[in-house]
Amino acid sequence: MMEVMFVGVAVAIYSYVEIIPTRQPFDGSQLPAASKWTRFPAASAWQAVPAEGGVVVATSTDLFFAHADKKANWWRVRLTDSANRTISSDEGMRLVKRAESIVAIVTSRMLHRVTHCTLGGSGSTCTIHDTVAIGLGLVHAATATANAVWLASENGLFRCRDGARAATRLLDDNVVATASSGKGLVAAGNSERLWLLDETSGAVVRWEWVSDVPSGQGGVIGDAIRALAWGAPLLQGDPGSSGNDGDSAPSLFVGTQSCINVRDANGAFVRVDADDGLPVSNVTSIAAASGPNGTHQLWVGTTYGVALWDKSEPQWRYLYGARWLVGSHVRSIAVVGEAAVVVSDGGVTWLMQVNYTLARKAEVMEAILPRHDRHGLVAECQMASFGDVDESCFNTDNDNNGLWTSLVVCAEYMRYAVTRSPAALAAASRHLRGMALLHEITGGVGFPARSACAPSELTDNPPRCGGGIHDRTRWVNSTVPQARTRTPSLPTAPPAGCGSDIERSLQACCRHLPRCPHAGCVRCPPDGCVPAHPPTRPPAARAVRRLDLED
Repeated sequence: MMEVMFVGVAVAIYSYVEIIPTRQPFDGSQLPAASKWTRFPAASAWQAVPAEGGVVVATSTDLFFAHADKKANWWRVRLTDSANRTISSDEGMRLVKRAESIVAIVTSRMLHRVTHCTLGGSGSTCTIHDTVAIGLGLVHAATATANAVWLASENGLFRCRDGARAATRLLDDNVVATASSGKGLVAAGNSERLWLLDETSGAVVRWEWVSDVPSGQGGVIGDAIRALAWGAPLLQGDPGSSGNDGDSAPSLFVGTQSCINVRDANGAFVRVDADDGLPVSNVTSIAAASGPNGTHQLWVGTTYGVALWDKSEPQWRYLYGARWLVGSHVRSIAVVGEAAVVVSDGGVTWLMQVNYTLARKAEVMEAILPRHDRHGLVAECQMASFGDVDESCFNTDNDNNGLWTSLVVCAEYMRYAVTRSPAALAAASRHLRGMALLHEITGGVGFPARSACAPSELTDNPPRCGGGIHDRTRWVNSTVPQARTRTPSLPTAPPAGCGSDIERSLQACCRHLPRCPHAGCVRCPPDGCVPAHPPTRPPAARAVRRLDLED
């Protein structure tokens, strides 16, 4: 929050983080998509991993890389040996990352150790120096510690030390999630237990029961585990926070089917669910990261979109539907700088976090407003095809035109009062005349219409107005076509005679309003815009008001 002086008026400029999506449907996807959206060059994908200022996305058989600043350019990453010969891989690839480097690529039968990756451009490669054959079965998740790779699969939890020719099975259960704390512990979980293992010895340090919700058998963990992640303490009063973020012991975030359980550095668990603001459960993936302003964030992927937790306000944001994502069932989230890359069942979405002020957002909205302008009324925008607002915008009448327009009128006059912007006054005047049109069109005192239709719109194809219009020579109240109609004659410019720009704009409207029969209305005499005395409250209303105060 900062304060500036502008034209003698103190204006509080509120800064916040805006999320701007770049949606990329899968190649061949039949989900609704705008024609200008670029396509991801594969029919599906499973995992995203940050690397070299961008992200590597794994499909069933291929890897693709894109830079964060060139999201539309996806480059296929070729797997090669030390002699630069192409290596084919099994289906179901999982990427394993240590620090900032990809160190392994895992399939159901093999672990490929990666020497290095060269990413960007048509020559993108990942060089494999050796391969370990392991009967993993379906691999659900993978993580890396200082000298080993940990693999969670349907056949158990495996650890393969760097340079070893075999992997050690540490748990026999079907393990669906695993994550390394980077400080000595590795977490693993499934629908029955959460294990904490020592990364050096591989021994189980501690385990907790998972609640079996259908049977009602309780456990420390709220429901079947689907995702694990370690990160900086987020919750207020978390004992794991030392006050210095760099020295904070990490918290463990456990994503389940009904909540998120958070384990602090002292081993205590906290449940976070709908009562705490979690927008949706059925967690599928979790990524802990730092936001644009240095605040800690938790990105939560679910079967119905993405939830974002941040210590700033609002603490929870919910991103769902085509406005934010392609698809809805999230498979993976990777944080790249100030962006989150979401892989879902419909495609890949980049969620860019950008610092905004309300003034900057107002500029965006002002640029959009003209396409919604219909006779000075704010109208909805019908599109010829999904999402193509720039190529086609067809305005029609709507019974909310008056409501939407009144909000714009108030906002534009407030903007003018602060900035003295001629554009703000012009916009306010035009839309105020649109409000006057709604009153003028009915011919009734104090009886505004909800919307209006011009005679020229009756021949439009497709029609711009609702049915029931018979008079092709007059404007009509589109929501009550049987009501009296008139042909308005509104001025194109405010008449002279009022003291200020705002008063002249109001006068343009007032001249076309009938004189009020009592003193409770705004009077518009020829020599200026003069507000009348406040309306007198009827006796019955005064009695009710007194009763409210007494209660």
